[in-house]
Amino acid sequence: MANQGWEGFKGKKWRDDVDVRDFVQENYTPYDGDEAFLAGPTEATDKLWGELQKLQKEERARGGVLECETEVVSGIKAYGPGYIKEDLKDLEKVVGLQTDKPLKRAFMPYGGIKMAVQAAESMAIRPMRSSQRSLLNITRLIIRLCLMYIHQRCWLQDTIRSLQVFQTLMAVVVL
Repeated sequence: MANQGWEGFKGKKWRDDVDVRDFVQENYTPYDGDEAFLAGPTEATDKLWGELQKLQKEERARGGVLECETEVVSGIKAYGPGYIKEDLKDLEKVVGLQTDKPLKRAFMPYGGIKMAVQAAESMAIRPMRSSQRSLLNITRLIIRLCLMYIHQRCWLQDTIRSLQVFQTLMAVVVL
């Protein structure tokens, strides 16, 4: 028999249903020791953290925003990998920032384009017209996809109803 990775764990509910709470409650063991088992930061972590602290200091000196995206509307594939500092990228274990630069604010107008533009303008930053146009194109695409989905669902429901009526009529004709 194959190795059953869950053997040895207590509890019953989580075995039959997805019940994370039951699993944790049945198998949780409190740790009463101290932090002696933890490793300290690596040299790479210290270097990267030092660079980030410099940027945070500069950000505070500028009133809270170091830089703001004005051209690219934020999305899951909007940027390639980003690094805290390009010449230290070999030290990074996790690659990818929210934008292409550290502490750069993404342009996320999904709560409304006017609100996003006003937020940027309050920091003396003017979003590019192209980013506003991109958002409108994305919105139009989403609306089209929703309408297509609704149309297909209605067509499918109408087809199913027609088949049901046809089956009923055929049953009557056969009798």
